[in-house]
Amino acid sequence: MNEVNKYTRTMKGINCDVYDVLEAFKVSCPALQHLLKKALNAGLRGHKDTLQDLKDIKDSAERAYDMELERQDITNKG
Repeated sequence: MNEVNKYTRTMKGINCDVYDVLEAFKVSCPALQHLLKKALNAGLRGHKDTLQDLKDIKDSAERAYDMELERQDITNKG
């Protein structure tokens, strides 16, 4: 069973955290992982407010988009 930490939530009697969700949905892009971690805890982590978390989410989405463009460009050249 997962260690309980600030990212742990109990769902249907099972403890899981954001990392379990990322693994279950096979999210491999680091920028999307960062985005989801922030989105699932926006404004709840204590050291940043909701607006700052939303800005960070937006920045991560833009980076994920740019990374996917780079991946497709490499794939299309191959």
